[in-house]
Amino acid sequence: MIKLKLIPTIIFITISIAGIGAALTSYYYVYMANTSPPACHFSENITSSGIELNCLNVLKSSYSSISLNFGVKVNANFDVLAIIYFSVSLILSLMMLFTYYSVIA
Repeated sequence: MIKLKLIPTIIFITISIAGIGAALTSYYYVYMANTSPPACHFSENITSSGIELNCLNVLKSSYSSISLNFGVKVNANFDVLAIIYFSVSLILSLMMLFTYYSVIA
């Protein structure tokens, strides 16, 4: 029974760590370094069809955040929400692995 639960839990832990790393990388490059993340570099900003490819403009646009209203209006970037989501996922995955609260997780 333990081996059956071990493989999916390790997969969830791996995905959670990768998600946290990707979200932190994106957040650092966009909001701290003010540049595009490493996966968004193109040799040219304009393709043959005349469309401009600029990841930094997309990641800093008004569509990259959501307004949450919990009594106080909070403007949350999707990078921050992804960090929170994958952190909770990691905690629940570790609960599944190391505690008897696997049903809750």
